[in-house]
Amino acid sequence: MDRQILRDLFDHTLAAHKLLGDADAAFATILAAKRARLPADRIGAQGQLQEWLEDWDAGAPEQQHRHVSHLYGVYPSGQINIKETPDLIAAAKVTLDRRGDLSTGWATAWRLCLWARMGEGDIDYPALAKYLLDIGVKPHLVLEQAPEGGTPKPMDAVASHRKSRQYVEQVFAAFAT
Repeated sequence: MDRQILRDLFDHTLAAHKLLGDADAAFATILAAKRARLPADRIGAQGQLQEWLEDWDAGAPEQQHRHVSHLYGVYPSGQINIKETPDLIAAAKVTLDRRGDLSTGWATAWRLCLWARMGEGDIDYPALAKYLLDIGVKPHLVLEQAPEGGTPKPMDAVASHRKSRQYVEQVFAAFAT
C-alpha cells in the first residue's frame, strides 16, 4: 500500500506542477526519478497480488485476514485497472477470493467497492445484505429480487445465493427513493 500511495502522491504532484506551469524543472525531474524507483506491484506464486515485496503471502498465519490494504491500487486509486493492468486485476481477484467477502463493516464496504471497480457483474448479495444490516438498515428494507419487470419487495431473511448486478442496482435505487 505504501508504494501505491507514494505513486499517487508523486503522480498528482507532477500533474499539479505541470498544470500550474511551475518553472522548477529540477523538482519535477527529481520527483519523477524517485517515482520510477518504487517497486512495481507483483503477482505471487499463488496468482495473488503480493502484499509484500517478498512472496510469503501463502505462509501468513491468517489467510482470511480482513485487511486488503495492498489493493489500494485498485480502489480508491486507479493504478490497477481492467484496461491497463488486467493481469494485476486477476491477481487482486485471487486475493479477494482467498480473503473472503465477510468482514467488519468498513472492510466489507471496501471489498464491495473493489469488486465493483474490477468490473464484476455479480456482487455477493449476502455480503452486501450483512453490511447493510450491520450499519443499521432495518431488515424489512433489505429487498428480495423482484420478478421480471416487477418491483422489489421487502424480506426478512437474507438470500444465500449470488444476485445479479441489475438486482443490486434495484436495491440501491430503492434505498435512494
